[in-house]
Amino acid sequence: MMTPRPTGPLPSTAARPDAENSTTPHSVDCPPYWQSGRYHEALEALWRSHALAVELGDTRGAASCLVRIGIVHNASGDSQSGIEALRQAIPVLRGLGERRDEANALGNLGYFLSLVGRSEEALDTLRESAAVAREIDDRRSEAHALVGLGSAARRRP
Repeated sequence: MMTPRPTGPLPSTAARPDAENSTTPHSVDCPPYWQSGRYHEALEALWRSHALAVELGDTRGAASCLVRIGIVHNASGDSQSGIEALRQAIPVLRGLGERRDEANALGNLGYFLSLVGRSEEALDTLRESAAVAREIDDRRSEAHALVGLGSAARRRP
């Protein structure tokens, strides 16, 4: 189950020069937290950023926060919550036409699925990631998906 969203007040949008367009500054603060193992703090900051993005109508920002939330959950050892967050983000990214972000989120989802033993679903998801990356000629994302396919196939029982 995903970490509950914080209930405290949201950061003031009036104090932020970019408040009309993006939630990036709040979500950018998260890597130092999760990279140093402070997952709870990272998730709190990301959920606040997500709430702010929703409040501002920043659909892409909200979806990006969900992707990061998924990554932090996985890093903390909670792959299932990471899967749930990515499953929320992917259709939004797809609907916005953010194909590169969609391919990368699918790649992360496939990796997380392989970690929890859902090999066939992981392989299908990673194939989809590679296909999307190929459609947009994103060789790096395609390569990551193909490496993920190899890893997931190796994990298959």
